[in-house]
Amino acid sequence: MTPTKERINKTFELHGESFEIEGRPTKGFFQLLDLQSDNIYLDDIESSAVVRPGLICWITGDTSASVGESVVRDGRTYEIKKLSKLRRRDEVMLQVIVLV
Repeated sequence: MTPTKERINKTFELHGESFEIEGRPTKGFFQLLDLQSDNIYLDDIESSAVVRPGLICWITGDTSASVGESVVRDGRTYEIKKLSKLRRRDEVMLQVIVLV
């Protein structure tokens, strides 16, 4: 594991919000899915099906997640609609997931 990835993982462990992906506890950072972000990640048809509030969540690259899995945050269940892996030198540093 690179020093950069270690720092990212430590930041998530110390400051991330706890939630569950398919019953597996993990930590991440959340943001509301506003219209600008909505247009970045979803096409018009997908966007029209979103029940507000949708969320964007950043998780570590080591976290197991895939499209279609369920996420429970504060008692509310979301579905992973999109997943993007952010890499540095072929190593996954972060994952961005769109929750609807």
